[in-house]
Amino acid sequence: MQPMLIVDTGPSAGKEWVLEIGKNVTIGRVDQADIIIRGDPMLSNVHFALEWDGPVCRLRDLKSKFGITVNKAKVTDSVVLHDGDRIKAGQTMFLVKLPVGPGTPVPAAPSSTASQKSAEVLRPGQTSSPMAVSSDAKPVELLDFLRRQPEPLFALLDGARDILVYTSLLACKERYHSLYEGPKGEALAPQGPYLVSLPKDSPFLPKLLKDGWGQSWGVFLTSAAPFDEVRKHLRHFLEVKLPDGKVVLFRFYDPRVLRVFVPTCTPQELRDFTGPVTSFIVESGTPEALHHFVSGASKPRMVSCC
Repeated sequence: MQPMLIVDTGPSAGKEWVLEIGKNVTIGRVDQADIIIRGDPMLSNVHFALEWDGPVCRLRDLKSKFGITVNKAKVTDSVVLHDGDRIKAGQTMFLVKLPVGPGTPVPAAPSSTASQKSAEVLRPGQTSSPMAVSSDAKPVELLDFLRRQPEPLFALLDGARDILVYTSLLACKERYHSLYEGPKGEALAPQGPYLVSLPKDSPFLPKLLKDGWGQSWGVFLTSAAPFDEVRKHLRHFLEVKLPDGKVVLFRFYDPRVLRVFVPTCTPQELRDFTGPVTSFIVESGTPEALHHFVSGASKPRMVSCC
């Protein structure tokens, strides 16, 4: 799928543009903009810019008069976009379509070792102890579900998804470490993917669920392996080589990527990908459901938890 910007609602509803790799595109209501939206008086002359570099699509607010939001969150400078994000500028709503996350095709897994996985979809009413849904559509029993996991719990968080991810980590007292290393890791510290150790009584866990569940902040995983071993294994999959030889970022820590990727894997690919990880716990498309990829099946499959 080609990366696209689509006008969902507003004066130019239905129009769409393909984003070209390496090209900075400006959006506004006058001829100076690359993409011109006529008839929206609240859109600035040149309102915002998009840049698609293959792995990442980034939005920058160009000092617009009335501002800009992404998924109803105000953008003060710039933000990394993901597939399905909605941009509100003036009276126009834009939809962003990216290849399975920002620039990431769903490739075959590279290599390592471990146990095979199956996928369970948990929904309210389908289990003997259903996940209830609170007034703000959060699964109020998810905290208990995570604490009941028999093996140590980790979170794998995407700093590029929201600046609150990084600021929350700085304030928490649990052990965490970026999957990036060296000068690149230091330069990209706020945007990096972070592995976080979560003891079952961690005060950071309920905060993480309250702020990040349903926002594609990352995924949970369980493993009996030490922190450093889990991190070392996960680092193997930060980049993958496509059939044409091009190397791209693999954002497997984005739940929208992982829940699509795992069911496409062969048993061997799953063994290679999971390594010491025993299970992944991934938010679904709705906040009251989750995907639980667990060990024990000869091939990946979707199973209702009854």
